[in-house]
Amino acid sequence: MNEKVRRIVISAIVTVLSIGTGMGVQRTVLPLYTSGFVRHTYTYLLVVLLPILSFGMFKGIADLLAGYLADRLGRKVAVVIGTSTFLVGISVLILSEDILTIALSTLLMGWSQGLIDSGIMIILSDIGGREKHGLSLGIMESSVYGGYTIGSVLGGYVSRLRNIPTAFYITLMASILAFAFSLAGISETRKKVEGDIEVEEIPTTQAYSMCLRSATLRLTYLLGHIAQLSDALVW
Repeated sequence: MNEKVRRIVISAIVTVLSIGTGMGVQRTVLPLYTSGFVRHTYTYLLVVLLPILSFGMFKGIADLLAGYLADRLGRKVAVVIGTSTFLVGISVLILSEDILTIALSTLLMGWSQGLIDSGIMIILSDIGGREKHGLSLGIMESSVYGGYTIGSVLGGYVSRLRNIPTAFYITLMASILAFAFSLAGISETRKKVEGDIEVEEIPTTQAYSMCLRSATLRLTYLLGHIAQLSDALVW
């Protein structure tokens, strides 16, 4: 692994770990924070459902969009758009004064995490190639959930030691770090990384058609949704 590739991998890991840390804070303290906005029964439904639904829905859309952006504009562009949007999202949350603004912030952060996670996964796959695709996925997932763990611990500790709004500044600092590494440390990997072998590009519609025709891929798709459902229940 040459110096350039090492820098890209480290920057990618730091970016995902930082965003995961920020989201770990949100998972821990956001439900407590939004409960303070409950005034009536109908606002309770907004408090409980709106931030969660907006995050999941827009993260799912962004996951799909990230692949398109990564192919058309570049992997780095998709990730930088994601980290900058996440930075805007946490800034909106810190300044929020009502539940709709909180929902907007979670929408932005959900959207951005979809772009970041998918973009980084593509970057790591570009670098590792087919032979190391499993390792690339492992690095990605461990960084995301490692960040969740760190953020959950820090968020709970700071919110108890000081107050909940103070914990949001952990997310702010993590998002600044992620933006800096994505902008300065990650280079474009779409064309060629470590002499990648050229492969035939498959149209998006054909790729989806191939996935739907394969029983193995359909099962994988279903299991992935079950795993995400479990994740949503934690939220």
